[in-house]
Amino acid sequence: MSDIDTDGRHPAVSVIMPAYNAAQLIEQAIQSVREQTFTDWELVVADDCSADETRAIVERHQRQDPRIRLVALDTNLGTAGARNQAIQNSRGKYLAFLDSDDRWSADKLAIQIPVMEREGLDLCFGSYEVCDEAGRTISERVCADRDVSYREMLFDNPAGCLTVVVNHEKHPSIRFSDRIQVGEDLAAWLSIARNGGKVRSVSQTLGAYRLRRGGNSFNKLRAARDRWILLRQIEKLPRRSAWFCLAGYAQASLPRWLANVARLAWNERGEGRAERSTG
Repeated sequence: MSDIDTDGRHPAVSVIMPAYNAAQLIEQAIQSVREQTFTDWELVVADDCSADETRAIVERHQRQDPRIRLVALDTNLGTAGARNQAIQNSRGKYLAFLDSDDRWSADKLAIQIPVMEREGLDLCFGSYEVCDEAGRTISERVCADRDVSYREMLFDNPAGCLTVVVNHEKHPSIRFSDRIQVGEDLAAWLSIARNGGKVRSVSQTLGAYRLRRGGNSFNKLRAARDRWILLRQIEKLPRRSAWFCLAGYAQASLPRWLANVARLAWNERGEGRAERSTG
């Protein structure tokens, strides 16, 4: 891993972005950070040995904006490992998370950081859109302005990773588990809530999550397997309680997933019809 030069400045927010072969979409993700109306941030991109132009794109933005920093990994660590390396090289009081194929609303940080400060929160998240690869909205995950308990988070994951802000000063050891591929972010949020952290959601739409065929979150069998590992091995719930939580997770998430897949397929059919009409 290459060293990062630091100027000793400690920004309010460190934006954590893992990236692997993300050249097609990372430009939009980085630009959405650069367009934030809240400007006291650094963006730490951990390039996980990409074979495409991902690193070159990040380096170009780095030359344009000194708040952007690149962590060039020597070995492929996966999403969780890349996030952890970015966190290790971060300097902000708060951590915010954005994957390389998602994007933020321009006022995302301006909404959340004052709430974090005013209410002394450990973790804050909010509403977000779900879109297809072309950026067309499929649905919206809507949150209310309210406190969220550890028990609630065992049954569902209301905190979309792209919307989360964590107080890093309060939780300096936060890391993402590499034992699971789907839900490694929830494991981190649960560790905060389990230890008495104050978790709150806001109602504003904070960004757009890109649903992509072949992505980890698209595979619900893998998601169910990893949720079981999370409940039993990481959270160490008794078997009966874990089954109860898993059933609640399926009841909450499966209808949303089926609706999103149906809308995604509809959009793809529309693309196919458009291509045939112009072909």
